[in-house]
Amino acid sequence: MDILELKELAAPFYRQKGPGTREDYPDRVIELVNEWQEVIEEPLDVDLLIAMSTLYAVGEEIRSTHQSRVGVEAWFVEQGWGNARIRGLMRSLERLPDQPKSMEEKLVADADTALRLDLFGLARALLIGGANDETLPDVLDRVQKDLYRRAYTAPGQQKIVPKKARLRDLLEELRAAV
Repeated sequence: MDILELKELAAPFYRQKGPGTREDYPDRVIELVNEWQEVIEEPLDVDLLIAMSTLYAVGEEIRSTHQSRVGVEAWFVEQGWGNARIRGLMRSLERLPDQPKSMEEKLVADADTALRLDLFGLARALLIGGANDETLPDVLDRVQKDLYRRAYTAPGQQKIVPKKARLRDLLEELRAAV
């Protein structure tokens, strides 16, 4: 699978998403997934992991119109993917982040959660909140909800638990300052 072409395919969807979703986001997800897949002791579909990592943040935009979905599916057909595999990818994008089933989906969900819980995730939430004219307390409430996301894999758990504690402390400090 040509990763650069996949990124080019996803780029318009990222631009449509707005300032809080940067085109480098999939790279950050893929980096964590690559790190974690080495300790998972079951066979993983690496191309599916890359596709989910790249398209996860814009899955809703891809599925929003028939034309968008068909265009993405056609690209995967050109890459040699069969219909069942493409349908599986689209179903995965629908299930993420809250109902992952496969190990690939669980790794992507954990990577997304880890990124939401770091300083970059907080900055992203503040940027989105500012763009949407949200008050700071409303943004902090939205970020607070991320603390309740669960980890699905052991490597995700190791990364996510300390981030939750740090973010919880930071949110308390920010609330006290408001």
